[in-house]
Amino acid sequence: MPASADPSIVCIGVSPGNSPATEHKGLTIEEMSNESPSFGIPHKGLFYEDRKGYWKKVRDLSSQILQKIAPELTENERLSLVAHLNLSTGLSGKGTADLIEKDITEWVSWLLNTRWQPDIILLFGLSGIFGISKRTKNADINKIRDYWNHPEGLTIDWSKPDCEEKFDNYSYRKWNVKNKKGKRIQVISWPNHPSRHPFSNPAKWQESINRIPFNKEF
Repeated sequence: MPASADPSIVCIGVSPGNSPATEHKGLTIEEMSNESPSFGIPHKGLFYEDRKGYWKKVRDLSSQILQKIAPELTENERLSLVAHLNLSTGLSGKGTADLIEKDITEWVSWLLNTRWQPDIILLFGLSGIFGISKRTKNADINKIRDYWNHPEGLTIDWSKPDCEEKFDNYSYRKWNVKNKKGKRIQVISWPNHPSRHPFSNPAKWQESINRIPFNKEF
């Protein structure tokens, strides 16, 4: 997945999804994702032209957040500080709990706790999987939470967000945490996956960006 070597914003999803560009149909995830992190420039994977426009939404969201944090940066400089990770390698559009892979989830949590120093972590499509949303439950919630909250991982009390704000029939949820190096990080669960309702409507997507509950002075 596209990643800066030293990101300020880290987006985390369930899987790479199932809407590849036409020229990539039939390829395995290994064939599509064998890329090194970028240094000082935006990762070319952020400009992938998927059929659902997911990566454009990621670019718009990340760039606009960073513009508020550091308005002196150019568009390219902002996008050079973005990384995207997933908790599985399955090419699926469902985003269900059975896709989550223990070793990947543990590694992502370890990376954020001990190596990377992001300002903001954005969670897409993970509310039901981690038991964040009260409307959605799955039998593997505690197991998946334990994958993440292993001894060297970035500890998050998934059942107790520090703030919750409504967006239509969904909610943002935010945790203020510190990693092993003392870096303060805002972890924000997005109201719904960017490719799902109501975000097929570009105006709704922009509204969700405008209303994101982050504190640039955190």
